[in-house]
Amino acid sequence: MAGITNYYRTTQEKTIESSADLETIGLDVAIAAGQSKNLRYWIPFIVGNSGGVRAKVVAPDGADVVTVSYSLIKNGTAAPVANIVDNIGSTLSNALAGGATCLLLIEAAVRAGDTGGVVSLQMAQNTVDVEPLSVLEGSFLADTAF
Repeated sequence: MAGITNYYRTTQEKTIESSADLETIGLDVAIAAGQSKNLRYWIPFIVGNSGGVRAKVVAPDGADVVTVSYSLIKNGTAAPVANIVDNIGSTLSNALAGGATCLLLIEAAVRAGDTGGVVSLQMAQNTVDVEPLSVLEGSFLADTAF
């Protein structure tokens, strides 16, 4: 069955400094009761010389992150730094460093339960560091409901 796709993009940079606590980056999307969605994220970011990155697709209470895959690409490397495929919605944690521009590609399938809510992408530093993790303007979400 084909679905309708909506597109979202961030209009400003999100800076995460000295924090390993996950926080939303502004790409939140509503999901209705009983609805299923396929979410594709393209997240360019700059990581400090240390600190790394964490990311998680967070579904509302009663909903399931059926599957999620993360691909982490660091500028200047030939292959992804990390490829993770998971069927229980875990958190990506990586000690990536080096002051580089990186790209995080995420694909997730989410199924809501009896109530709706908001699905959000949350990010943080992997370890607390004063050098910020900057999620760049133009981060992108394609949201297909079916």
